[in-house]
Amino acid sequence: MKYWQGKFNEGLDRTAEQFISTFAFDKRLYKHDIMGSIAHCTMLGEQNIISEEETKVIQQALTQIFYDIPTGKLVPEGAVDIYDFLDSELGARIGNIADKLNIARSKYDRAALDRRMYVSQLCGDINESLKKLIEKIRETSNNYTAVIMPSQANFVKASPTTLAHTLMAHAERFMRDIVRMKETAKTAAVMPLYSGYGTGVAYKVDRRRVAQLLKFSSVTQNSLDAVTDNDFICEFLSSAALISKHVSSLCTLLTDWCTKEVPFARLDKSVNTDSKIVPSSVEPSVLETLKIKADKCTSLCLTSAAYSPGAYYTEADYAVIEPVFEAESLIKNCLEILTAVLSSFFFDEQAMLKAATAGFTTALDCVEYLVKKGENRDAAYEIVGKLCQYCAENNKRLDTITVDVYKTYSPLFEKDVIYVARAKSVARLRKNEGEPGEVAVRAEMRSIDRRLNKLFPEE
Repeated sequence: MKYWQGKFNEGLDRTAEQFISTFAFDKRLYKHDIMGSIAHCTMLGEQNIISEEETKVIQQALTQIFYDIPTGKLVPEGAVDIYDFLDSELGARIGNIADKLNIARSKYDRAALDRRMYVSQLCGDINESLKKLIEKIRETSNNYTAVIMPSQANFVKASPTTLAHTLMAHAERFMRDIVRMKETAKTAAVMPLYSGYGTGVAYKVDRRRVAQLLKFSSVTQNSLDAVTDNDFICEFLSSAALISKHVSSLCTLLTDWCTKEVPFARLDKSVNTDSKIVPSSVEPSVLETLKIKADKCTSLCLTSAAYSPGAYYTEADYAVIEPVFEAESLIKNCLEILTAVLSSFFFDEQAMLKAATAGFTTALDCVEYLVKKGENRDAAYEIVGKLCQYCAENNKRLDTITVDVYKTYSPLFEKDVIYVARAKSVARLRKNEGEPGEVAVRAEMRSIDRRLNKLFPEE
């Protein structure tokens, strides 16, 4: 029976009924609603609100429904929402006893519980995908700790760095995403049941017992806040937006490397397509599609996270879960594909080294060399600028001109400046914590391993 049938003899227009129905998206909540209902039923029996026999009958029927849906014996359809469907199915199986399951709870706090259970579990699922991606980045980086390449600043080649350091920067971003998701899961894991329509219930219930059964960390402290609070959803969407932004950033970098005039990397043919513009080349279509989907997810999450709850419960509070489902599909898909794509990359070490040594990527290091020798920084910039001009006019590099040439620009230059001017040397010297040198990068990898072990302790 639809909840409006007691008021409208004519029933609701079919088109209007379909328009207000949330069943198309909230049917994903069936597992969480049944688990919540079983815990609720257990508490009702323990509090002697319903009999022991009624408790067993209801729990057995709910358990059977729980297994009938994924096996295909029961197909969720033809309802206004998941609650209407499950209540009707329970009633069809056990008769009027099913009505006792909704004692002491409302659709509002029931829906609030399901949303919290779903988001809490979803955070854990996404974190598992993030962990796999980070491990893949770390595994890939481990093979390229000594590979030199140019960094980039303001779209211009800058100081030499290492490929591993560049890739690990993205691993650090995804590490922060894991921490945010864990915090969101904690925020969501607060039990809101028995808040009624915002004013509580007329039964002596044991809220903490239900929280214990559902493995929730605590219970809500205000019944009105419990049914209107969607902060945890906004937090999830905000965290999801950052994840998708980080996916997009990595895809942009890898696409750029694949499409350079002299590419730094290329993808296996299995994840490339022939270029429609230049038949002799290929396009990293998977990466480009990943970026589009990630950007779409960022836009969706940021827009939806801006939702502001009102002073009282409305249907808008209920429907706010819908963008979570949309974001879930996009994020899980992007993380899975990106992890797989990373295994298909081939990096051209020689092309990277050539790019790092071409131009004047070590010019800043020559400036720092003079400053350490006691030269004024502004004067040092001017001296090195003139040196770069000399190299450009004579088709030379900073690491190929002689010490005598250096000395004509400043007496502070000595033989060791040649070492400073070499791209390989510069990158190797960066040994401090967090720097691109091989020693520092391997230390960062060990740090990533320790942090992952702490975030994902073995059961």
